[in-house]
Amino acid sequence: MKRFLALMTVMSVLTLLCHQSAVKGEDTKVRIFIAGDSTAQSYGERFAPQGGWGQYLQLFFTSDVEVVNRAIAGRSLKSFFNDGRFGSILEEAAAGDYIIIQFGHNDGAWDKPERYATESEFEYLLRDEYIAAAKARNLNVLLATQTTSRWFNEDTGVIGDTSNVYTNIIRAVAAELALPLLEVNTATREIANALGVEDSKKAYLWVDGVSSDNTHFSRYGAMLVADAVANEIKQNVPALNDKLINGYRITKTLSPGIAAEFDVSHLSRGFERFAVSVSGCGMLRINGEVYIIEGCDDKRVTAIVEAVDEKVIVTSANAVTAELSPLWSAEAQNGFDTASSPLTLYMPDDTYDFTFVKQDTERGSISINSQQVGSNVDMYGTTSIPSPAVHKFPEFKITGRRADIRIGGRTTRIHSASAYLTPRVFTRTRKIYVAGDSTLCSYYPEYPDTEDILPGTRQTGWAQFLERFVTTDAQVVNLASSGDWARNWRDVVFATIENNAHPGDYFIIQFGINDRNRDDKQIITMTSALEDMINRAKAIGVVPIIIKPQASVGYSWGNAGDFERPNGNNGGFFTAVSDCAQKNDVAFIDLYDLSAEHFARVGREFVSQNYHLWDYENNTMRDKLHLSYLGAQTLCTFVCEDIVRQKSDDERLSSFPLNDECEMRKILYTKDSLRLWSDAGGVVRLDNFSDTKKNVTLILCTYEGAALQFCETRTITLSPYSTIYVNQSSCMVML
Repeated sequence: MKRFLALMTVMSVLTLLCHQSAVKGEDTKVRIFIAGDSTAQSYGERFAPQGGWGQYLQLFFTSDVEVVNRAIAGRSLKSFFNDGRFGSILEEAAAGDYIIIQFGHNDGAWDKPERYATESEFEYLLRDEYIAAAKARNLNVLLATQTTSRWFNEDTGVIGDTSNVYTNIIRAVAAELALPLLEVNTATREIANALGVEDSKKAYLWVDGVSSDNTHFSRYGAMLVADAVANEIKQNVPALNDKLINGYRITKTLSPGIAAEFDVSHLSRGFERFAVSVSGCGMLRINGEVYIIEGCDDKRVTAIVEAVDEKVIVTSANAVTAELSPLWSAEAQNGFDTASSPLTLYMPDDTYDFTFVKQDTERGSISINSQQVGSNVDMYGTTSIPSPAVHKFPEFKITGRRADIRIGGRTTRIHSASAYLTPRVFTRTRKIYVAGDSTLCSYYPEYPDTEDILPGTRQTGWAQFLERFVTTDAQVVNLASSGDWARNWRDVVFATIENNAHPGDYFIIQFGINDRNRDDKQIITMTSALEDMINRAKAIGVVPIIIKPQASVGYSWGNAGDFERPNGNNGGFFTAVSDCAQKNDVAFIDLYDLSAEHFARVGREFVSQNYHLWDYENNTMRDKLHLSYLGAQTLCTFVCEDIVRQKSDDERLSSFPLNDECEMRKILYTKDSLRLWSDAGGVVRLDNFSDTKKNVTLILCTYEGAALQFCETRTITLSPYSTIYVNQSSCMVML
């Protein structure tokens, strides 16, 4: 033993004496050397699909960092040293460079004496040869634990702690000498467990009929491990933080008409589909099959494609920037039951655009990592697969390199989930977050404009229409939930806004309907929750907007059919909402007054049958509070019009991203009559409308207050229960 240690010391000293001091110039790249075994080694094409994490680490660093991978198969800490490989690194490295030392897989091979080292030999080599010599050369030493092997417990289906004596020595030496420790063993165990028994085979070297290797990695798995190593460096080596980038994201500038090739060979095993996002406009062709034509407004254009021969070919008619990201996804025909355990997607820490597909017809709220991202998703829905309700949540921040997805409420099953990196080729969209109850929440996934809808039959929340009223560079995130109240929403959902919102985003808050029946039924409970959300939103630069809830048709009507406001505004809770907005200096919209005045103008009969839920079979009202398709659309229009009215006087609302909402105003007529509302509520009635298609004369009038401004006559062909657009700025009717 003494002879062995003496020989090692002499070799080390000779290496240092023969090495001429290297001084890093100002423009020289920072280099990261890797000393390791087969799990880190770089592999050529003839070894495909095998990969080592060291060959992909470069992808996670900027161009002013060079990763020099000296890892080689079959080596231990002892044999790597005796072969002179560590001495070669010392000769090549310069002061300020980094060296990652990772061994442990081969060191316990007692039947191979050239590899085997006792615990004391291993610790001596690590401490007194590797680390001491590297520090003598002013190198930065990073110690890494070895990767975990794919050995799942048959009973639990989980990989347990795979540490060995060498792993623990590395940890102890790192702690004693205050060296950065890269916990690759723990990280790779988390990766394998997150993927599960079957999907983890894609990460390891499992090739049907050829290999069932549970130690070495496929290219896909090596990429995942490289990402884990990069993440460990990010957490433990602050000096390299500004040198780290995301290796999964590939960005290129496309010249008009010239094909650009995205090589995805390092991602192709394990990722079947990719998201290609493009800024600009014109025609886009991807792999010769996908065509996208968009206006020149730089709105986000993203296509999901499959790679062909490990390549994605993109051609554009214009000079644009294209960005490619792999699609993290999981789906099953029978869905995933998330009641006992979540559906987990493993992904690097970053910001993602998520898409979810519900499994069944029941309402349910979707969460990612315990943050709610969807409420009452497709309340009634459809039982058909593959076209059930789709819900999207853009720009969600992932930390901890995993997305635990659950759906809860009346259902716990989700059909599929997918995510791709939020494209950086676009300017970030401004978000409008919505908090509230069933009068705002989203019910059906979408309403095609061509669909015939009986008024009063489809329950709808008014915020579901808000997306149609905002500009293309903004996005509505409707997190309102049926039956919710202020305190509960603050406790359960508000964290989603705190973790994902940005300064300049808007936050619409409407509560007061359910609060009187929740908690201690005290107004102070509601206002306290509202004030808390207001203050926390302002602290992150988000602009809150308080909305006083709508009036209800259930309250009393006068003999003449005029609407009478209820005493106390829902037991004083509505008044408390107004007071809270004034007290906390928050933008305020009185939807109660706006809706009450309008309901009074158009009459109780029309409100009952068209704006609320109506039972056509029994000719009775189904619901005195909740809105129909037409009612929700009308109230959403009132909210947007009030924002327009206040914009010039309220700086907080001046940047609210509304389009020309007049173009979005719709008319829906019933079997016997047609009513059309102008900006100020002017009404035109067309009586005795038949069940069949008919050419009718439509009189379109515009009012200012009670004063009639002008009317126009148009002859158009209408069908019962159809919808048409009205452009009120020019008073033209468009089919």
